[in-house]
Amino acid sequence: VVISNSVKGEPIDLTEPSDSDDDGIADSEDRRHKVLVTYNDDDQVKSDLYWTKVFVGADDSDDQLEEGERAELTINLKGLDQATPLLKNKQFALEIKPSEGSVLVIQRTTPGQISAVMNLK
Repeated sequence: VVISNSVKGEPIDLTEPSDSDDDGIADSEDRRHKVLVTYNDDDQVKSDLYWTKVFVGADDSDDQLEEGERAELTINLKGLDQATPLLKNKQFALEIKPSEGSVLVIQRTTPGQISAVMNLK
């Protein structure tokens, strides 16, 4: 997911969470991160998913998403319940919540056929 800061918006702290046990959920004892990512569908809600970032284009090498900067977030879905996997034709939403400011909600439906790597436009 590529995100940017709104015109003249306050900087958004994109300090990455940690996931020491590699379960796809950010470690609660290490709450350095300020952006929470939540997944939900008809079967489950998972809060504080693990994510990483890479700045795209110009940036000033800090963890702040500032005006004119863009960052690509990679959201790990490993933390979803294995009993209710993300199957074909499934509607889901991702909520990207900074500590301050607006929440970004991305709603999608998985395609009729799923491959190992896909671009869900």
